[in-house]
Amino acid sequence: MADRESKSGNFWGGFLFGSLIGGVVGALVANTISRRTLSEADDFAEDDEALPDDSNNNGQDLARRNLEQKIAQLNASIDAVSKELSINEAQRRRRTHLRPKTETETPPDSDINQ
Repeated sequence: MADRESKSGNFWGGFLFGSLIGGVVGALVANTISRRTLSEADDFAEDDEALPDDSNNNGQDLARRNLEQKIAQLNASIDAVSKELSINEAQRRRRTHLRPKTETETPPDSDINQ
């Protein structure tokens, strides 16, 4: 019984020690990443302040035009696929209505069990 309690104590001691080491390492890594991110954000803010407002608006206009072009392309593709599907559906309907009935075919309204 004493051996079992010793193993249990070793487990919990190791668990607490590992948690402590993991917490310290995680805090150090998080601090390092946070400092790098803040310094990069400061550099980016300084670069953004150096640009005149016109270049920012031109960039937004360019992005808007590119987005409008992509939307137009998508709409054209959707229209083409829709048209192709409607043509295929019409051809399928025409084929089923024009196909001659054979003697082995049962009419769609008839009950097979009769």
